[in-house]
Amino acid sequence: MLGKLWKYDFKATWLYLILSYVILVGYTIVVKLTGIEIGMPKTVESFTWLMRLLLYVGFIIVAIGVQLFTYVQIIRRFYKNMFSDEGYLTNTLPVKPWELLVSKVLIGAFWIALTSLVMALCLTVLGTALPQELRRLVSGLFWDVMRKVPLSTFIFTVILLILSPFQSVLTLYACICAGQLFSKMRILAAVLIYLGYKVVESVIGSLFSAILMRFTDEYGTIQLIYGLILSLAIIAGGYFVCHLVLNKHLNLE
Repeated sequence: MLGKLWKYDFKATWLYLILSYVILVGYTIVVKLTGIEIGMPKTVESFTWLMRLLLYVGFIIVAIGVQLFTYVQIIRRFYKNMFSDEGYLTNTLPVKPWELLVSKVLIGAFWIALTSLVMALCLTVLGTALPQELRRLVSGLFWDVMRKVPLSTFIFTVILLILSPFQSVLTLYACICAGQLFSKMRILAAVLIYLGYKVVESVIGSLFSAILMRFTDEYGTIQLIYGLILSLAIIAGGYFVCHLVLNKHLNLE
């Protein structure tokens, strides 16, 4: 049943998100086909160099827009399907609340991860527009680090990258669910809860980072372990909040 729920959520979200990827990839291809190479102009008044710069600024704007659009679509889908009028139908399905929640988490994490991969691909393509000397320098530094980095550091980094989409989506869902505990202005409450969470997270993160700096090694293994523990804690806490609200305090508008 979980697979059917995921397919249903996928069909409800794929169209606009795929279109946003097409726009981003298309823009990247256009920039690449112009044969533009990033570099300082021979003259400050160079119109051609200015147009090149504007194209890359445009890419940054489009990329940020795609990222924000992805989060908006994920939030919209979760809220509409769980807490709006559509939620009445959703909660009459012969499935358990945890199955609905897991389905929403999986589809949200899937789209966040896919958006990141698409952006990484586009940046890699645009990276070929860097001056040849700079490309060689960046490539050399990358492979030099990869040869020296311990296996444990590499594994922790990969695990953190895998957990990151789940952490992001469960944080958003938990704030939305917490907002439902209010009788009025639930969306505003969810936004304020999210902003408050980010402030607390930033403060705690800064404090722990300052403490861990005393024990860090060359490759930041201690910070990676701390990040892994924190990520798992946020994922578990977010799931707990969502599960509690959906099971015990569900109050549809």
